[in-house]
Amino acid sequence: MKSAFLAFLGAALVSCGDIPRDTKGSLQHIRDAKSFRVGLIAGSRDEEGRGRRLIEAIAAEAGATPELSAGAAEHLLTELEEGELDLVVGTMAKKSPWAMKVHASKPLSPAAEKEPVQLVALARNGENAWISLLHRQVEQVRGKP
Repeated sequence: MKSAFLAFLGAALVSCGDIPRDTKGSLQHIRDAKSFRVGLIAGSRDEEGRGRRLIEAIAAEAGATPELSAGAAEHLLTELEEGELDLVVGTMAKKSPWAMKVHASKPLSPAAEKEPVQLVALARNGENAWISLLHRQVEQVRGKP
């Protein structure tokens, strides 16, 4: 019984080698293509340059060049949800209806935690390896004024 459990545990641990995983392979695609598509929400406020620094940090960690485009939030978030963009950066309402459709990071500025509109980065739901990379870089940017 004990050996069966250990065998099961070993097999389970081996199968976890690639966790977190992307359902659509975003991070691997980004690394293979050496580029990622970023939508910048028009009219967003980023006085401290945290959005720009986040994109640069992600580019460095992923080994990829950002391809930037700007537009209205609704259009960019639809493209993100459909997989036409890899990342959207900009100001969003904390209680946006998009919160259930895409993954939003913490605010890029710790001071904005309680604000109703926050500068955030958004990624496609289910792309967990990509989202993990995003979160690591958001934490770095949040720590730097």
